[in-house]
Amino acid sequence: MSRRRRGVIGGPGLYIIPRTYLLAVVALLAAGIERLRRQGLDFEAMREDRISNALSAQMEAAKRGGISCNIRWETRPTIHYDPEDPQKTGIVDFKFHWVTYLNSNSEYLGVEAKKNGASGAVTSTDYIDGGVLDFVSGKYGRGHNHGVMMTYVVGSTVVHVTSVIHKAMTRRAGECKQTSAFSPDNSLCSHPHTHRSCHTQDGSGCNITLLHLFFDFTDNTPSQQIA
Repeated sequence: MSRRRRGVIGGPGLYIIPRTYLLAVVALLAAGIERLRRQGLDFEAMREDRISNALSAQMEAAKRGGISCNIRWETRPTIHYDPEDPQKTGIVDFKFHWVTYLNSNSEYLGVEAKKNGASGAVTSTDYIDGGVLDFVSGKYGRGHNHGVMMTYVVGSTVVHVTSVIHKAMTRRAGECKQTSAFSPDNSLCSHPHTHRSCHTQDGSGCNITLLHLFFDFTDNTPSQQIA
């Protein structure tokens, strides 16, 4: 699924996820989201993991329809992220693989999902502490050049949620080891609420780019599809 290059001395190998693979995953996520939004579910009342379960089912349906057929994934798998200590584990929401390549357990694209805005309460704490910093620490995507943060926006607006996240990422830039600030970026897809940020990852010493996707589940009318 990826090209491999040597890592830092004593560290893991670095895995370069091809752009075509990243685009295929994003397209599949987008197709699943669009299908899920049409289900008319009470997303604000649903737990985050249940939304992810429902999304996985809709991605399966989209894949049967011919979208990103070379993709397979696991939902909330256990990840052994430290090659020196098998007891150190993490659980990422989605772990994507490209089926046309033989891949090891450590070669994947990690997607961490967050629900934000329920009852109008928008927070950045879990987004950063339970998501962004897990990629920065190498708990998710250790030695990878890309990772994905995905937000289910409920009970608020995408504009407000992204504004809160932007301010928090700016305030905690040092802690997040940012090398490029959280900012809008549609170079990988046409969805209007896509952002990205770059970080130096602990352990691997590599630079990991995080793609931030924000999806509106408050208004369940069809939204712009990601290209």
